[in-house]
Amino acid sequence: CTSVSSNAYRYTIVSRGDGVSACAAGTVTRIEEDDKLGIVVEINHGNNLLSVYGNLAGDDLIELGEIVSRGDTIGKVGRTSLFEFGEDDHLHFEMRKNGDPVAPGSYIKGL
Repeated sequence: CTSVSSNAYRYTIVSRGDGVSACAAGTVTRIEEDDKLGIVVEINHGNNLLSVYGNLAGDDLIELGEIVSRGDTIGKVGRTSLFEFGEDDHLHFEMRKNGDPVAPGSYIKGL
């Protein structure tokens, strides 16, 4: 994927309506509308590792509690983030270990 990354989070440039895939197997533990990041899906991968996907569209979202495999579609890119509304269409993607932001490439093969 084409992306710009920092040690804390990763923004992937995509188009509105593109499908969003789970980065690894896990369980959907949170779906909510966040004031800053818009519609958010969180996946727990075990070992205190979470992936967070923001700025999602409100339609075709995965269900809370679903178990996913790497590559399963969890939703679509939207334009719901007020915090990042002025930016080009994108997926806000973040990984957290023990609650702290971490570089996704350290945990996901191929990034």
